[in-house]
Amino acid sequence: MALSKGSWSPASGMRENWLIQVYETDASGFKSFSFFDQTVNSVAYSGIVINNPSIRESINIFRSSFSVSNLSLELQDDSDLRQDFLFGSNYYLNGDVKVFSCLESGTVANFNNIPQIYQGRLESVSHNDNIVTLNIVAKRPYDNVTVPKVYSAEKVVAPLVYGDYSGHDSIKTNGTPNNWRAIPFTKYDSTGMAFISGTLAETSQEVSTYIPNYNMFIKYHGGTYNNATAGSVKVFKIPVSGKHIYQVAPVSNSTITTSTEIVAANFTNTYDLNDATEGTLTFPVGSVSAATYSYKERYVFDSVLEIGQKAKVTYDVTGYNNVSEINVQLILLDADGANAGTGVEGVAAGNISNRTEKVIATADAVSVDVLVKFEYGSGASPAAVVEIKEVFAYITKFKEDVEFIYSAADGETQGYKGSTTRVTRIHEAHRSFVHNILGVDTDGAGSADPDGWSDLDTARASWTCRYNLLNTMPAKKFLNKIQFEGGFISTFSSSGDIKYIFVKNSYSSANHTLDKNDLADVFFAHTPLSSLITDMLVSYDPHPARNKIYRGQVTASDSTIRGNYNISSAKVVNYKLDALVGAIGSDLTPSTPNTGFIDYYGNLRTSPRVIMKASIVNPALFDMELGDICTFSSMLPATAFNKSFSGAYFMVTSLTRSSGKLQGEFIDVTET
Repeated sequence: MALSKGSWSPASGMRENWLIQVYETDASGFKSFSFFDQTVNSVAYSGIVINNPSIRESINIFRSSFSVSNLSLELQDDSDLRQDFLFGSNYYLNGDVKVFSCLESGTVANFNNIPQIYQGRLESVSHNDNIVTLNIVAKRPYDNVTVPKVYSAEKVVAPLVYGDYSGHDSIKTNGTPNNWRAIPFTKYDSTGMAFISGTLAETSQEVSTYIPNYNMFIKYHGGTYNNATAGSVKVFKIPVSGKHIYQVAPVSNSTITTSTEIVAANFTNTYDLNDATEGTLTFPVGSVSAATYSYKERYVFDSVLEIGQKAKVTYDVTGYNNVSEINVQLILLDADGANAGTGVEGVAAGNISNRTEKVIATADAVSVDVLVKFEYGSGASPAAVVEIKEVFAYITKFKEDVEFIYSAADGETQGYKGSTTRVTRIHEAHRSFVHNILGVDTDGAGSADPDGWSDLDTARASWTCRYNLLNTMPAKKFLNKIQFEGGFISTFSSSGDIKYIFVKNSYSSANHTLDKNDLADVFFAHTPLSSLITDMLVSYDPHPARNKIYRGQVTASDSTIRGNYNISSAKVVNYKLDALVGAIGSDLTPSTPNTGFIDYYGNLRTSPRVIMKASIVNPALFDMELGDICTFSSMLPATAFNKSFSGAYFMVTSLTRSSGKLQGEFIDVTET
C-alpha cells in the first residue's frame, strides 16, 4: 500500500522498528508490539515480535488490478498473552491492525515522521506454549461490501446506475434501441405497477416496453410515469393494462390495378417509415376524356392487424389543375382477401398537404389496399400528383405480466467535491462509487483531488460510460471491472487515501532517479510470449433488453507482431465491455495509447516489456510507492537486454517490505 508520507527521511545505518497496534473490535483500545522495545507518543511498544514478516503490495498494469498480501506476526508469549486475545474480557478478532515504520531511535514524542505502512484486521489467532501467532488480512474500504445495496420493501434491488441515457420517443419500428436502461418490477397497487428505478436525473420520465420482433422500444400509453416513491425507494408507475401502441410498416407491396394514364414511381418510399420520402402517382399521361382513372396498391404486413386496430396513409396533392376531384381510400383485407374494413373515402379538390386517411379493422387483417382515383370532367390541361408519404398500421398491445420497463433516466451524480453533475465518464464512476458508496473521502484540503486524478481526468476525457447494474456483486469486483474497462488502477494507502495510476502516453520526468549504488541483486526479465497479442476483438454497449448481446464491436490486428516473433496463428483476445461505450479505440500499436481501450492495452501487450527486480538498499528510497515512475543510470549491467536505460521510464509495480529491507519490481512503460 502507498505510504502516508510525512517528513520521514531515513538515512543509512538507521534501524527500522515496526510499531504494531492490535485494536479491540470497538476501537476503545489496542495492544502494542514491536521488534524491539520503544516508546512512541507515550505508548510503550513491547519488543516481542520474533519473526521477520513481510508486506507485499502490487499492481498489474495489464489487468489494471491492485493487491496486498496478508501478514503473519509471531509474538513471544512470556506472560500468558494468549489469554488476552480470545475468551477474555475484551474482543480482538476482526479488530483493526495498524503497522507503522519507525526509523527514529529512543523515545519518540509523536507520529509526525512515522508513516503507516499497513492496515489490516485480525482474522485468527493460534498459539503453542510460548508463541502466539496473529493472522492478519489486509483491510480495504470495499471489504464485505456488496452492491447495489438499496432494496424495495419487496426485496427487489434498486439498480446502481452510471452514465447518460438518451432513449427516443419514436413509435416507428425503424427506431433504434438507443440508450435505454432496464428497470425491474417491484410491486402492484391500486395506482398501477411500480418499477424500482434507482437513481433518477429527472423528476418526470416516460418509460417504454421492448418489442423483440422489431428490436425497438415503445412508450406506454396513458397513466403517469412521474418519479414517485414506494416506501423508501424511487419508482416509476405504469397502468396495470400495460397498454402500448406502435407503428409498423408493411413488408412488401404490389400493384393490383393501374390505368395507363397514371405513372407510379418510387413506391418503396411509401413504407420506409420516413415522412421525408414519398412515392408518386402522376396524372395524366397522354390524352384523357371524361372518366375515372384508378390505381390500387396492396401492402402486406408481417403480423395480423387485430379487430379495432388501424391502418393509415399520409399523402399530399400537388400540381392540381382541372381535375374534378381525387379520391383516396384504404381497404383492409383478411388472409382470404375478404374485406376486413373499409375506410372513409378522402376527397381532394385542390392541392393539400399532410392529409391522413385511416381504416379500422372489423376483422383480423393481414394487408391493406390503397385505392387512388382521379376524376376528370372537362377542361384544358388536367394535371395532379398524389405524393404518398407513408402507409402503416398502428398496433395496440397489452402486456400485464411485465418484468422490466425501460427508461432514459440518467445515473448517479459525481458526489465528490459536492458536485451534482451526472457521471458520464468511466473514471468518474469509479471515484463517485468510492466517495458515495464506500464512504471514502476523496476530497483533499481545499480543491485537492486524489493523487494522480488530474492526469487521469485529462487522459480519459472521452472515455464515456453507461452501466446499469441490476444484480448484486462484491464491491471489489465492481471496482475491478470499472478499472479494467477504464484503463487505470486505484490503490488505497494504509491510512485510506486513494491513488490513481495509469500508463501515460509519454514521460518527461520521474519520481525517483536511481543508480547501481541504490540497488542490489538486480535481475532482468521480460513479459512472456504468452502475454503478447496480435489481434483484439472488443464487444461493447450491451443491449438494454437482450442478455449477452452487444451492439458495438471493434476488431484490431497487427501482422508485424506475428512476423517479428514467429507467431504462427493469430493470438486473439476477446473483451466484452459492460460499462465503457466511448473511446473504444482501434489501434494495437498507437502513437497515443490513451486514445482508447484497444490502444491502451494494445500498447502494453504487442511487444515484450522489460521487467526489473532489485533490492533497494538506499533507505532514502524506502518511501517509494506503487505507480511511481523511476529512471536509472550508471547501471550494471549497462543495458536491459539490448535496451538502454537512457530515456527509459519504469513504473513501480511491486514492493515487498520487511524490517530494514525493500524489494521492488519495475516495468518499462516507455512507449513501444
